[in-house]
Amino acid sequence: MRVVLIEAPLAPSRVDGSPTPSSDLPWRVRVYSPDYEAEGTNVYVDPWEVATYAFATISIQVKLPAPPPGFSVPELHLPPISGDKALTFRNAGDAERWYAQNIPSRDKPYVPHKVIDGENGTFRLLIGPAAYDLLHTICSGGRPSCHLLGQLPH
Repeated sequence: MRVVLIEAPLAPSRVDGSPTPSSDLPWRVRVYSPDYEAEGTNVYVDPWEVATYAFATISIQVKLPAPPPGFSVPELHLPPISGDKALTFRNAGDAERWYAQNIPSRDKPYVPHKVIDGENGTFRLLIGPAAYDLLHTICSGGRPSCHLLGQLPH
């Protein structure tokens, strides 16, 4: 089914006050059935219960070069650029080992996974489906490094 986000209110985080999804503020979505694509139904959902997937990644950090001696250009003193790069495995066993070593034992019963074909004979690890809040918690902080599909706003 196709789901379109209509309204996504955010609440101040209890940790640092930044805007974040909250169970106290349900989101309004419109769900379109494949049989009735022209007509949708508005539904309210708990943003943390939305199921999604993640891919295993490698954390990368790019440090920008310092300005040449004698130059003082404030825009060159930017913080490192962080992100992640898709992680591919040589074989399915390597992907399974990554899952075993990186997903906390307490979460494994709630986080299914599947090894899928990548490009050029490689494999990728698809994590999920699982509740967004659980995958967000697991993938935050870069250890383990994984990229959520369908990121919710922060």
